[in-house]
Amino acid sequence: LRCTGAHARGTRWGTSHSHHGRARSATLVRSRSSVVLRYHDAEAIRCFEAAAAADPACAMAWWGIAHASWSHIDNCRLDADVVDDPRRAQARAWAVAKRARVAAKRAVARAGVTSALECGLIDAIGRRYQGLLAEGRAAGDRTYSEALRLVYERHGDDGNIGALFAASLMA
Repeated sequence: LRCTGAHARGTRWGTSHSHHGRARSATLVRSRSSVVLRYHDAEAIRCFEAAAAADPACAMAWWGIAHASWSHIDNCRLDADVVDDPRRAQARAWAVAKRARVAAKRAVARAGVTSALECGLIDAIGRRYQGLLAEGRAAGDRTYSEALRLVYERHGDDGNIGALFAASLMA
């Protein structure tokens, strides 16, 4: 992660090390773990929210919120308190989607100070949520996968990028 606020200097995607002990937000984001690859969406969202709170200028923290929220949108429909009420489930899912779109927009707004890899990931997530609200989930999935294909073509040697791209093809 490349968090550019006062708390972090010199961090990059795939690490959570501290440079001069100031990378508090980067240490909250556990890259190369199940958190980034969406195996526990709610925990990932909490982790990335904590990173964004610690360093609002960290574009990848906002990206993480948007990224982890994508599958969480569907999981909302399975919550015990709404599973028998489709309207409440849909309302909850759209609330998550709208919050995630805000996070994606914040990531896009901060992408200018990120690496080319991070900028590609942020562009992809921005396209995913733009497509979701304009044309529906299938459009969001399609535009995200197309954007991630470009990131993968440039950075395919990174296993995380390969996993993100492969997951996008299965959506």
